[in-house]
Amino acid sequence: MLGYDPEEIVGLNYRRYMTREIAKKASLTFHEVFRTGVPAKTAGWRLNRKDGTTIEIETSISLKRNNSGDPVGFFGIARDITERKLAEEALKESEELFRNMFHYHAAIKLIIDPDTGSIVDANEAAANFYGWSIERLKQMKIQDINTLSFGEIKQEMGNSRGGERASSEFQHRRADGSTRDVEVFSSKIEARGKELLHSVIHDITDRKRYEEALRESEEKFRNFFETSRDVIYISDVDGIFIDINPAMRDLFGYKQEEIIGQPVQIIYRDPDEYKRFQELITREGFVKDLEIIYRDRDGIDHFCLETATVRRDGSGNIIGYQGFIRDNTERVHMQEQLIQAEKLSSLGGILSGVAHELNNPLTAIIGNAQLL
Repeated sequence: MLGYDPEEIVGLNYRRYMTREIAKKASLTFHEVFRTGVPAKTAGWRLNRKDGTTIEIETSISLKRNNSGDPVGFFGIARDITERKLAEEALKESEELFRNMFHYHAAIKLIIDPDTGSIVDANEAAANFYGWSIERLKQMKIQDINTLSFGEIKQEMGNSRGGERASSEFQHRRADGSTRDVEVFSSKIEARGKELLHSVIHDITDRKRYEEALRESEEKFRNFFETSRDVIYISDVDGIFIDINPAMRDLFGYKQEEIIGQPVQIIYRDPDEYKRFQELITREGFVKDLEIIYRDRDGIDHFCLETATVRRDGSGNIIGYQGFIRDNTERVHMQEQLIQAEKLSSLGGILSGVAHELNNPLTAIIGNAQLL
């Protein structure tokens, strides 16, 4: 144990392998055993080994007597408990580390008994979030916080306990009566031979509101996209259709599955016009009421107005285009008819004037003829 040979240790004063403090404790122990005759047990004595290292021992010391019953010395048993003490110290440090990580962690944490729902422990973040003190939380059950029934809660805890589910979403009550949407990550731990759940709670109320607002926004956009009478399209930077609305079919005769993946020039009367569009939108970032003549599947031309913007990625690079195409053919035809009507009206005025000038000489001739 100490690294000495038997012949070296016999006759060696115990103070040689003890610190002064331990030697003093040993002397007091021997004195008490000698005085009372009662055996003593000690622990935590550190001894110096021959090689300079130290060990920790526990001992049992009894009084040694001769045949007459007179004390003649001491009889002792020593056990090296160094490894055990190191393990105990490591466990103590580990528990202290866990305790500090638990109590002072910024995340909301609860330790829950899955059998009863009792909150075994809570950290400061939990107290701040829920509005109850740690001591009050430790007197509560998870069903006092979770809005589900205990049966539903217990089923969820069973899933976490069995490792079937890493996280679940709930609504939790707070001391002020408000409820918050939370995502709970639970894992099984063992403490004093009992299974418990270590739960980390994330407040996702704002995220849920954002997701709901996003869902509503997407639903509104999709509804607008599907019902708009104008053609709405999305294309990539190479001018390939990514998405179109039903108005594309109504105006140009192409179904969605026929045109997605096709170049946008498929609907241009003059494919070179697309180059003009690209130059304008790349330079300005948008086009508004750009006049373009498109041609539908049956070869019929449509005079249209296009309003579009560029699509950019997170770095600001152009990744495509999105826009509206409005059929302006009827209006163009009406304008042409109006221009034609104005031309005819102007021509009618000219003819009327000419006829008037022709009529004037005839009137004079007729008048002179009557004088004759």
